[in-house]
Amino acid sequence: MSDSLNQTFANGTLSDWYGASGFLQTLRGIITGTEVSEWSETIDATPNGILTAFSGTAANNPIALGRFRVKYTVGAVDYYALDDGSGTIVDESASGKLNTALANTIDYTTGDWVLNFSTAPDNSTNIYGAYIYGEPGADWKELVYRNTTDSTGSTITDTWSAGDCKEWIIQNRGLAGEDYVTVGMREFYDSANSRYGLQIAIWKSYPDSTPTIWNYDAATSGLSGYNNTYDVWTQLPSLPGTKVTAPSTYEYWIYSNRQRIIVILDRSRWEGMYLGFGRRFGAASEYPNPGIAKASAYSYLVAPGDLSNDWAMGPNQSNLTSYHYTLHTILPDNSYQHMNQASIYNLPCFYPTASTSGHTTHYNSSKTLTSTPSGHLFMQPIFVMDQANKRILMDLDGLYGVPSDDVSVNDIVKGLTKKHRVFLGHADALPEDYFCVTEATTTTTSTTTSSTSTSSTSSTSTTTAP
Repeated sequence: MSDSLNQTFANGTLSDWYGASGFLQTLRGIITGTEVSEWSETIDATPNGILTAFSGTAANNPIALGRFRVKYTVGAVDYYALDDGSGTIVDESASGKLNTALANTIDYTTGDWVLNFSTAPDNSTNIYGAYIYGEPGADWKELVYRNTTDSTGSTITDTWSAGDCKEWIIQNRGLAGEDYVTVGMREFYDSANSRYGLQIAIWKSYPDSTPTIWNYDAATSGLSGYNNTYDVWTQLPSLPGTKVTAPSTYEYWIYSNRQRIIVILDRSRWEGMYLGFGRRFGAASEYPNPGIAKASAYSYLVAPGDLSNDWAMGPNQSNLTSYHYTLHTILPDNSYQHMNQASIYNLPCFYPTASTSGHTTHYNSSKTLTSTPSGHLFMQPIFVMDQANKRILMDLDGLYGVPSDDVSVNDIVKGLTKKHRVFLGHADALPEDYFCVTEATTTTTSTTTSSTSTSSTSSTSTTTAP
């Protein structure tokens, strides 16, 4: 397994949490592409019942990988084809009419496409295209963007000065172009108790006809329990906005590829999330939805000054055994599982860990790796374990532990072809609290946004990791 090199990396600062210049809107602008809806674009109007070879250029580019879909007609029957994420267009069903002995391709950068058919498309029909386009990495499809609703579908009444809280559901195709990764983020705000943040979730599927609430089907969404006081789903991880006195600016790091989103926030206290698919240990048929939603806090535990939950994606996972609902995941049998306080020994967890509470320790009494010589770096994959069945479910794509006395935040750990940026697990600076994120990027974007203005400045450049 390897990290995807086709990922977007964005780093910048925000001076507001909510609204047009807030975090959700910034993330939305970076990773969401523009959709050419079905079937609004005719990519070829020349089928005459004889021609079998066609080529052309889509009206927009660059095109997101795994996002170019084609509709054509043979024998008065509509057929559909989709690119595989590697530049090859394949029929969506075994009865399709593409000639696989010849090229059927899409150039994601230019939008140039080639189609060859074994049977000519019908006379006086069109070949249609549907796709997502935008800057490299802007490949998440927006399914839902609207005002946040409660468990009844009613818009929540508690709003901040910038307007209503928003909820956002997006979807991608996975690294192989064969998965459907559906994730969501939902703002909440409780003015009476000064609590606000961003809840995250993952779905096994989402209907074409948009339901009025997030939890349209508990079996599909895995959600239960709604707290009307704080307007939150009680079993969801949260990216908190109020753990400490809000700084004047927020620095963020965003890493997104076609199967997951990693966010790191520096708000005088380190926060973050991992949302999407991990790298499954097994075939897609064995583990159809290796989904995980992990964030710094759970539910509404984000009161000002509340420091008991911390960002926990690094090797130090002790807080994961103490606080429930910071982890929301899908097991191989397609059932949901939440980390909670009641039975930590039977629930999914991360390994390695520096904790001695509920998990096997990989450290000595001095909290240093027992197998690593002093002064050396050792990048640890972070595994998600199914403790009840004693099996490895997945590891976290592009995220590693780097326990050491010799690293600091923003250090770069270099490999032969990749680089990895170091972050801190929480406010402490113990050896086990450091982790790093792969920064093997195709695009780097820096953005600064002001809360008093809707204008922003950004720069984008193509990079290669050392």
